[in-house]
Amino acid sequence: MGAYPPPCGGQCGEEAKAQERAVKAAERSLAQALNQYRIGTTSYLTVVTAQAALLTNQRTAINIAYRRMVAAVLLVQALGGGWSNRDLPQIEHGSIRKGSPVP
Repeated sequence: MGAYPPPCGGQCGEEAKAQERAVKAAERSLAQALNQYRIGTTSYLTVVTAQAALLTNQRTAINIAYRRMVAAVLLVQALGGGWSNRDLPQIEHGSIRKGSPVP
């Protein structure tokens, strides 16, 4: 496997849902920190900390989505399917070439 992250072993769906809840909570926390900063009850450090927490949660959610995609590709390969760039539609001058499958 090498460059691939470890597949999630069937737990990615649950993990993705939990992480989406964490992202939503971090978004609410950032909104609250911004409101508190605007009215002068907290420092900008609180806002930056909330932004960092949101970014961390978003990056984790992206990593989970990536692992799910890798797991799907590995499953297709394990079942005997192939994966080739030739199978993808070719784009010429901003439009899909005739005869190419539509994505």
